[in-house]
Amino acid sequence: MNKENNYQDSLELGVEKKTEKEKQNTLRNITLAGLILTVLAVGGAIWQIYEARQLVNSISTRYIGEFPTNLPHINKMISQAKEEIIIFQDVMGYGAFSNPSEFHKFITILLEKKHAKNPVKIKMVIYEPKLYEETREYHFLGSQYVQLKQFNPLAAEQLRDSIFDIQKTSKFKSNYKKFKKHDFTAKGTHKILDTLNRIIESLPPKCDTLTYIQFYNTLVKIGNYLEAYCISNGFEIERASMPHVMNCWMVDNEKAIFGFPYNHDTDEIAFTTSDKHLMLYISDMHKYVMKNKRAEK
Repeated sequence: MNKENNYQDSLELGVEKKTEKEKQNTLRNITLAGLILTVLAVGGAIWQIYEARQLVNSISTRYIGEFPTNLPHINKMISQAKEEIIIFQDVMGYGAFSNPSEFHKFITILLEKKHAKNPVKIKMVIYEPKLYEETREYHFLGSQYVQLKQFNPLAAEQLRDSIFDIQKTSKFKSNYKKFKKHDFTAKGTHKILDTLNRIIESLPPKCDTLTYIQFYNTLVKIGNYLEAYCISNGFEIERASMPHVMNCWMVDNEKAIFGFPYNHDTDEIAFTTSDKHLMLYISDMHKYVMKNKRAEK
């Protein structure tokens, strides 16, 4: 009887050990399967991110930001130019006030491209003086001032500085501080750009006492100086009497960045493109301007 009981106990113990071992194996298998699924899920996510980035990079036209954060993108693109750069800007000093460091790089890159071993053709179209004045007033004084000037020029002139003081937002004051502080001889080989420093030095230390005429005349001096300097360095520059459909910068008929007016706060939203139809449109825009200029002469 005892032998039978011992045998039964041994059998049950063996079954328990076997069951425990099977449980451990099952848990191990579940853990391993979970790990494999986790790895596959992570791998799938990484692949999806990679595919998404590839898709974004393959899209011919995409948003890159607002003015003046579009300037680094413009600088990167024009630095890759090998044959030709076509530029439509409202002003010669595009970004000089709002982003002086990137504007400085922009001018330096263009000059270096023009004086490279294999010079790059640089063609620019900017606004003529009257159109430039109107766009600056709209940008820095606002649409209400522009409307007032149309109906009552004397009242607009009397209220101009008061309106300008209202327009001096914290963003404007921050830009003014950077504008005054920037050293235009800090980068590049074209030290003649230090003339810009002397122009800017004539402005008040702080913008609280800055009048609109002081500010506007400084921008005009910067634009005129840069235009004359760039022409003397072989740039082809024409002036437009009508506003551009868009500001744009095109390199070798392969890549372009263009910006559309948005609103008074952001001024402009920018896109990059490699779309051939847009390239053709930009190229035709330049040909149209050149044709009209020749007709005027």
